[in-house]
Amino acid sequence: MGIRGLQSFLEKECPGGFYEVKIAELAAAHKYSTGSQPIVVVDTMSCINMIYITSGLDWVCGGQFKEYVEAWGHFIESFLRLGIRLVFVLDGSSQVAKRQEWVRRRYETMTNKVYPTFDCLKRGVLPNNMEDRFCLPNLQTKHILKTVFNCEVITSEKEADEEIVILANELNAMGILGQDSDYVIYQTRVPYLSSQHLNLKTLTTMVYDRNKFAHYIGIQVSQLPIFAVLAGNDIISRDDLYEFHRWVSSHCGKGRPTFGVIACSIGQFIVQENFPCTKDQILNIVTKMAHEIFNDIEKTEEIKSVIMGYYLQSEEPKSTKFSSQDKNWSEILAMFKKEYLNSESPSVFPIMVGKSFESPTALEDFRSSHILPPHILLWESARLRMYSILLHEMPGARDQDGNFLHQVEEWCMTGPESLDSPTFQTPAVLDKEISHPGLIQLHRTRDRSMQELRWKLFAWTIHPSLDPDKLLTLEPGKVLLVSTLFYIQHEPSQPVLEEWEAKLFILQHILLNRRTCKEVCQSVKSAPIPTARGAGLATLFTKTVVPHINYVVGSPCTLSMMLNHKNFDGKLFQSLYNRALDGEDMLALCGGVGDLLEEVQIVYNLVL
Repeated sequence: MGIRGLQSFLEKECPGGFYEVKIAELAAAHKYSTGSQPIVVVDTMSCINMIYITSGLDWVCGGQFKEYVEAWGHFIESFLRLGIRLVFVLDGSSQVAKRQEWVRRRYETMTNKVYPTFDCLKRGVLPNNMEDRFCLPNLQTKHILKTVFNCEVITSEKEADEEIVILANELNAMGILGQDSDYVIYQTRVPYLSSQHLNLKTLTTMVYDRNKFAHYIGIQVSQLPIFAVLAGNDIISRDDLYEFHRWVSSHCGKGRPTFGVIACSIGQFIVQENFPCTKDQILNIVTKMAHEIFNDIEKTEEIKSVIMGYYLQSEEPKSTKFSSQDKNWSEILAMFKKEYLNSESPSVFPIMVGKSFESPTALEDFRSSHILPPHILLWESARLRMYSILLHEMPGARDQDGNFLHQVEEWCMTGPESLDSPTFQTPAVLDKEISHPGLIQLHRTRDRSMQELRWKLFAWTIHPSLDPDKLLTLEPGKVLLVSTLFYIQHEPSQPVLEEWEAKLFILQHILLNRRTCKEVCQSVKSAPIPTARGAGLATLFTKTVVPHINYVVGSPCTLSMMLNHKNFDGKLFQSLYNRALDGEDMLALCGGVGDLLEEVQIVYNLVL
């Protein structure tokens, strides 16, 4: 992310630009110089890969969620022991300006990671270089940090990096822990600590030094945003700078020169052309840059947005687009926004203010969609019913007959070309037999009659044929399991799962909640190689929208019961799945325990 090639250049070519630090010494020095508790602001998304992969957790089977929670516990405790306060920040909606790059990466994941993985599974082998090809499951990290560990977790209204730097400045943080070369460019004095190189055993990491980089290429730190514009980043494409890079570096060979050559040449160009050093002066020449360097005056706004972003002054997100003068809707938006920014809810607030619903690439083989539907298409009807409840009170969203005029923009990966343009979805029409008391009442009134209404809306959103009475008496820990399986079996024209497959989901759920993390690992003696279908089914289950639905209707069930670490374990499921394919019956899979088999059947009857 950020400026392609910059981090590698700092690591290998820039003297003093990349060096090791001990977290304990950094914290002690910060406390001594400031007299305050040391704080690290964590770019959470950049830590997820490090936490999951370095913990040796499997992703091909569908996810080891319980073990993932445990790994975060070790991470948090390592910093707390040193007296360091952690503040976690996560991305909100993707910026429109970065949509092209977002799409490119989603397609790249499908082609270079997902498809090769399924090709291997069809041959009965695991992919080579699994650490390089991984496609992470639905980890629900912000909810784990918030509900399990009670951490400070902030969800940004936009992509998180700029907000992370602003927060780090405000808190006078000892460091930003992340892995994005944009942190080298941002105008801050807070050190950029590498999450990729963090060693939790030695509590050391590496620093990317923006001052040493600027000095090496001969410019001021305040001119680094100009460098980013001329090098290309997630907003300004390198392709638009191809000819400029060849010209500025006097490159006569084929293709583009190396990043090192480009970086030093851009530094010389900035000095020779006497580029200004302050934000206001830089902004005064963006039109000139667009004309003379890009030969495209329309690039002016893009260049301006990049400069403003690195100076931490991007325009505020238009989060009040649909607030109008409607007092009720404004109150609803305020309630949902607060819970969203505090990471207390799934990501539905952006939909309410005209932003898109997003779903990136998951571990599913779109080439076999006729056999196993992509999760986003499978769950489409439930999303449309959820939208109808969520947007029921939006001013101007419906006509006088109650039909929706407003549409929800979706950017969802369902295969090749699916992200070439957005899909616009019209919310379903709410069942007239079910009253909608309003989102304020659903979320704030906690009496018995309102709880019953919440369950009615929840059941209808899952599927109109689901009897809410089934849910009223159901153990809370089984709500996600039953409602997800019910939807998968009833929404399509034909059930997706065979009876034995549905029962395996139930069995692994029961076993998962009876065992400790260590016992779950010990119960699977060797890492199973899932079938292609088994891997696809795991994605369908773990990418459920049931947690979103539960929140929208007022949380009849607590969010903690809706998380994957309480409902699924990939290795356990695939082990049972392979044993069933090898001929073991359900009683054998239950270890010969009749009571366990009976419990599986009781839950399965709720899914019928």
